[in-house]
Amino acid sequence: MLITGRPHLSRRAIAVGSLLAVLIAGAALAGGTASRLTHADPPHVGLNFRRDEIKSFLRTSPTTKYLGQGLGGRFIGKDVNGRPAPAGWAHELPVWIALKTGIFGLLCASVALAVIGRRARQALKQGADHITVFAGVAVVVGLVAMSMTLDRLALVEGALPLIMGVFLVSPGRRSPTTANA
Repeated sequence: MLITGRPHLSRRAIAVGSLLAVLIAGAALAGGTASRLTHADPPHVGLNFRRDEIKSFLRTSPTTKYLGQGLGGRFIGKDVNGRPAPAGWAHELPVWIALKTGIFGLLCASVALAVIGRRARQALKQGADHITVFAGVAVVVGLVAMSMTLDRLALVEGALPLIMGVFLVSPGRRSPTTANA
């Protein structure tokens, strides 16, 4: 968006922005972010927990994998102590979609993302406001990326911004009276 808008930044604005970036990075490092990135997670926690969920889902019956179980679908996962526990929700978006709707649902979700990308491209070609379209794309891509390890799209607080992002990406339709005027 910065390239499209090309705002003029003074030296003072750049200096303040750089100082803020250094302060945020320093606070993150002081808070233990560096150790979190350099040390592996314990078993059944963090990324290992997500791997356990994926393995548990892959052990389900072929019917579950291909057709899904519907909105009430469950599989046996592990809790943070490694004990078997029923789970109806997965932290990874593809696993959650496959649990609920199967491979067909994953294909539909992929097509939906392709349609959103196509609509964004059309909107830009039709002269829509670049900032609005890029903001919509950022919301959609950000939510999908975040949902790969923390499934936000399966929850209301992720679904509502997704709808907003899709509307921002969609090209505006002109009414016939406005187009002729």
